[in-house]
Amino acid sequence: MNAINSYRVIHRAVLVGLVAGSIVGLTACNNAAKTTATNSSTTATNASSGNTSMNHAFADSAQGSTAGGTSLQSDGTAGKAAHAHNSTQEIQLIQATTVGIPHFPDGDTAAGGNGQTVDGIPGNNPEMTNYHIHVHLSLFVNGKQIAIPKGIGIVPPRVVDNGFVDGGKALYFLHTHDATGIIHVESPQPKQFTLKQFFDIWGQPLQRDNIAGFHGTVHAFVDGKPYSGNLADIVFTPHEEITLEVGSPVVVPPVYIFPAGL
Repeated sequence: MNAINSYRVIHRAVLVGLVAGSIVGLTACNNAAKTTATNSSTTATNASSGNTSMNHAFADSAQGSTAGGTSLQSDGTAGKAAHAHNSTQEIQLIQATTVGIPHFPDGDTAAGGNGQTVDGIPGNNPEMTNYHIHVHLSLFVNGKQIAIPKGIGIVPPRVVDNGFVDGGKALYFLHTHDATGIIHVESPQPKQFTLKQFFDIWGQPLQRDNIAGFHGTVHAFVDGKPYSGNLADIVFTPHEEITLEVGSPVVVPPVYIFPAGL
């Protein structure tokens, strides 16, 4: 082989090597780019998941906001979610907080209890705990929870300490100390008390098309089960959970855990 041919063979080998090296380099770059894109996608997915989790956590932690649940179809089955809150999860009630959107002023209206006897319940009582049970009332309007105000059934002047009504001039057997929706039933002896008596003491309407001034079709639930009877006839029982919903969507009634000692 002469010098020229030897040079050509060496030159071709070098070119082949360069081309092969370029292909390997391009492949490595492409793989690196794919890895980077995959990692970026994963990061974005995790970030989105994190935001979703934060939104859910915020919705669950906001007892004083719009705690809701999954909307119900007309047949009562679960439909599209109306709120971030998972209504199947029990919610711990914390005294002196607000559950729902504040809407009503504290205490009874002018049409309610102001010291006079209402539905056979006197309004000049000191606190009585011989018979002492607790009931929870939830009110939803168009899928949003409205807070039941504190001070219902407590005759002013009221003593309020950090969101909790410690007392007043007198108490009705049915009253609220805070805006959690917890109704305190305290009387000198065991007796049946009804939702109507509570609303009459509050001074608000309780009808199938009007709940506390909110008008629309009303769906009622007692301990999570649909209630089609007369709203006035709902009798209070220990740790009973009553949910009244006006308008739509109709959400799955929340399930609450009463504070320790109640």
